[in-house]
Amino acid sequence: MCIFGCSRVPKPVSHTFSSQQRLEAAEHWRELAATVVDGLKLTAGTLVYVAQDDKSTFGTAFSQFVRHEALLRGYPISPTPENAMEVTWGTQIVEHQGPRPHNAPFPGTSLLLAGLGLAGVHYYTHNDATWHDSLDTILILSGLAVEGVHAGSQWDTMSTTDTELIIGIVAKSNGLLQRNFIAVYYINRADKNQYWERKVPWEAPVILPSKELRVVSN
Repeated sequence: MCIFGCSRVPKPVSHTFSSQQRLEAAEHWRELAATVVDGLKLTAGTLVYVAQDDKSTFGTAFSQFVRHEALLRGYPISPTPENAMEVTWGTQIVEHQGPRPHNAPFPGTSLLLAGLGLAGVHYYTHNDATWHDSLDTILILSGLAVEGVHAGSQWDTMSTTDTELIIGIVAKSNGLLQRNFIAVYYINRADKNQYWERKVPWEAPVILPSKELRVVSN
């Protein structure tokens, strides 16, 4: 019996079903760059500076894509961040350790059940214990076999991944934050080395004044 004052821990529940894109090709990086440039909503002729300090595989390609997409939209590229809209980003790799269940049954399950059901109907519509129409039976089983092989080859590509990438993109002008984009994608674990862990550069770097010291001998 539970006495007064006892407590119960919250029950975990699943989120409602949603979809999330996966980055698996350089073309996906270009699409992200196009989305970012469109989101800037700049007036024609605005200077754009794209950060070049991310030398990862992703960073090198993404900086090129952003420059390309900016030029397509009439935004000239500046070689320096002064008097320009500076586009830079940070990335974080998230590796989940728990099991990642599939969101859908094994492909072909519905066809398998339908085929077995059809075969059962075919069997019970006859009053003896033999398969009267062997041709129909062969066609059903052959179809199930073909679907099973195809489904097995596609199952790995339909499964979820335990690795995600958080991309934070900021656009700054004269040291002030003007735009911010946050995106979350699935990535394949084998591809994580294409990205570097980078903090989102929310603020402009602070350059401390330097003082020159000289040693004068007596």
